[in-house]
Amino acid sequence: MKRICILLLVMILAALLLFGCKGNTPVSSEDSSLPESGASSAPEPVTPDETPVLRTLLRWGDITLCGYLQPALAGGFQTLSISGTEESENAGGTSLSFSLGKPDGEGLLSVNGFVYLGDDAGGLFDLDLEEDENDPAAQGKANDLLRETAEALAAEKGTKLQQQTSNGISWNYAFSETSGDGSVLLHLLAFAQLDKGLVYVSADACGSGGTGLEAVRETLQKCLDALTVSAEPEEKTQQIILPFGEHAFSAADWDLLSSSATELSWDSGEGWLSASCHTATQNGDIYGSLRSASAAQAEEISAARSLPAQSLGIWQYHLSENSLTAWTEVGEDTILFEYSADPAQEDGSVESELKRALEWLKTAAVS
Repeated sequence: MKRICILLLVMILAALLLFGCKGNTPVSSEDSSLPESGASSAPEPVTPDETPVLRTLLRWGDITLCGYLQPALAGGFQTLSISGTEESENAGGTSLSFSLGKPDGEGLLSVNGFVYLGDDAGGLFDLDLEEDENDPAAQGKANDLLRETAEALAAEKGTKLQQQTSNGISWNYAFSETSGDGSVLLHLLAFAQLDKGLVYVSADACGSGGTGLEAVRETLQKCLDALTVSAEPEEKTQQIILPFGEHAFSAADWDLLSSSATELSWDSGEGWLSASCHTATQNGDIYGSLRSASAAQAEEISAARSLPAQSLGIWQYHLSENSLTAWTEVGEDTILFEYSADPAQEDGSVESELKRALEWLKTAAVS
């Protein structure tokens, strides 16, 4: 389910998401066999719980950056995109970029950001510190450059760096706001030096419909306040409700960003979401998509319906060697779910993952 996890993240984000550590699974590890042919079971919804749940954002070395996603999910956003790097792509750190969008009066409101976790700020400035890796003074050079740059940028916008400590992280941060040509831009820059590394956050919110950005400022501040390091994500899951075309899709959430090279996109208006990730433990790639009839090709839906099917609650599904195809009818609409795993090792892991995907599908419903 670590693969499907990305897919789920969207739900957790039904609001950006944005942003543990170990993938939790609602599946019993005692039974990894696939359901018998023709097996049917009723949906197993997770009881909604308003209490925030801690989830993974980024992991680097011995550092795990976790946060509560709910603050980022509020606000009525309708589109989401997330892109994470693979650890091997950057020897000094890892990062996650994201974007959100929603209508803003007669215009649009967009939020775009970047989160970096690494040894120091060298990865932000593309500095090569290998020659001085044993020199403590040299190791602080990149962090000093980051502070100087941040102070200069803040001063240029007529503000200055502020300090606050939350969840054990001592942040240096600044908000700045500019306007012109009918739009307003709010920028957040924040960074903190950790015991074993550095975390950096940059986010821009742009509104072109005349709506003030104070609510966005408060949301970004809450997200910053919610971040913590070296924490384990909570075991419990929550029921996440996601606008999906003319419907609402709900399912159990997941600790989605614990996998690397995550790519996630969601559009509530069009009624689709897609996700992919790389799993280092099995050296394989995972892909999943959920689409309404308006987002899927008619021939794709027809091809799915022609497959030999088994029942699983509201879903009809078909299993092949390394993929799962499921569909359900909602009024005159069809919701199509496709999931595939392509691990390089043939060790039975594909069957186990398909089992987990089916167990997660039990919690999924469309209304």
